[in-house]
Amino acid sequence: MERDKANCANCGTALSGPFCHVCGQKAVDLHKPFWWIVGEFLDSVFSYDSRTLRTLWLLFTDPGEFTRIYNAGQRASVLPPFRTFIIATLVFFVALEMTGVAMVRVEMVPARTVLPDAVSAAAERAGAKVGSINMSGETMELRFDLLVAPPPGGFPNAVTGKVQENLDEARKKIDEAQRDDPPESGTIEGWFLAKARDLTAGLEHILADPLAFNTALNVWLPRMTLLLVPVFALFLALLHWRPRAFYIEHLIFSLHVHTVTFVALAAVVGLVGFFGGNAIAWTVLPILGVYVLMGMLRVYGRSVWWTSLKFIVLMLVYGFVLLMALLFTFLLALADA
Repeated sequence: MERDKANCANCGTALSGPFCHVCGQKAVDLHKPFWWIVGEFLDSVFSYDSRTLRTLWLLFTDPGEFTRIYNAGQRASVLPPFRTFIIATLVFFVALEMTGVAMVRVEMVPARTVLPDAVSAAAERAGAKVGSINMSGETMELRFDLLVAPPPGGFPNAVTGKVQENLDEARKKIDEAQRDDPPESGTIEGWFLAKARDLTAGLEHILADPLAFNTALNVWLPRMTLLLVPVFALFLALLHWRPRAFYIEHLIFSLHVHTVTFVALAAVVGLVGFFGGNAIAWTVLPILGVYVLMGMLRVYGRSVWWTSLKFIVLMLVYGFVLLMALLFTFLLALADA
């Protein structure tokens, strides 16, 4: 169908440039081949040009400078912050998918004690317990490993022997408790017992197939991250309330910090998938901490000592919130596994 290219397709106003000066619609003809549309979509999302290289250079070689120039209004030469954050998140999860690295591997192993051998032996002979640890070695505990490369034959099924016995015992106790408070009773106790049974089933599933748990994590973790970015910005705003700055300026810095974090984690995933071992996953944490501190110095322009104090407070408070958020995400993923 032919259209008048001299007039706006939306309001019919005569065009004098690439955009209509009345309604603002771009004068673009979408009657193009399919591959042209795909190319336009990729360009609008990733916009790979000189801005991309400048954005990457600023993000990784000059902490805080990207935020500073963006908040100062110099935005035409860099990518939008939210776009860079979405791309970094996508890169991280694509890296997980391509390498097969598990974000979290859960194992159930015999509980350990720090008591001396002689004390442990005496307690075992007496059938004693210390806390919740059975000195006979029958009690099991959960162990979590982060960013684990899959072995050549894949992750083995860990639901065997004592593990299965502990899971069966847990289900038995829940079933006994549910006789007094069934899920349909509508009580808080009944609701918690139903959730406990779901979590037990999820635990058995992820012990048998760790990647199933990571599939659920891949669903919940991005959602939680979208909530954590504005929370981090809120803490920044509370710590830097004088001189007054708009919340959006703190949000820009938060987006940049989390963008660098996801790119760094994607690099770690690649190294873990290629070389194995996950010791490098812990070395990236202090590096990211230094990056945030340097970024705060550049963005907010305070003294080193004052900024360092605020940085410590920020890491303590946000670290606690992050831990609680990850625990909540873990429980959600466990219930869905």
